[in-house]
Amino acid sequence: MANIQEQVENIPGYDVVMGVWEDYAGDHFQTKDPFRETLPDGKTRKRKLPEGATKDEKKSWKSIQRRAWIDDKCFLGCQPVDCGIGLAPVVAFFIPTLGPIVVYVVHARLIKVACDQFEIGPKLEAKLHANILFDLLISLPPIVGALLAWLNGCSTRNAALIHSSVAKKIVQRQRTDGVDYHRQ
Repeated sequence: MANIQEQVENIPGYDVVMGVWEDYAGDHFQTKDPFRETLPDGKTRKRKLPEGATKDEKKSWKSIQRRAWIDDKCFLGCQPVDCGIGLAPVVAFFIPTLGPIVVYVVHARLIKVACDQFEIGPKLEAKLHANILFDLLISLPPIVGALLAWLNGCSTRNAALIHSSVAKKIVQRQRTDGVDYHRQ
């Protein structure tokens, strides 16, 4: 797996393309890594929901996180190991016309799980659907589409948006749980 990542990273111009893409994505998409978080002491750990999340919320988040990892980072499914390429670009590359449509359905399933489990708002749901529609459109051209789908990382961005929304709701729920509304 590390060998695959090394081969991809040794492609001429890889560093330049990834640097430009990360700068652009950081400025325009403003999403965080849904898989890892950096602690104040500089160490990293697997990203979790904030304290106060229910057991079902934690289970649903892990499911979304795992699905996004397989789709964008490592189609072999090993969480700590990043082979550098996910299921979405592989399917788009090997099944040129039908592959992007299949990947669109897989991405839509991730959104359905998020809507069912977390009751996300219509505005966020529209953003998530716009991300997968954009991913479908850029992945349609053969070969180049697979590269663009790989650079896009649709499920990763959607997972980050879902995490931000759910974390905000959990924090708000914690703040209102201790408030006594009957006292004046």
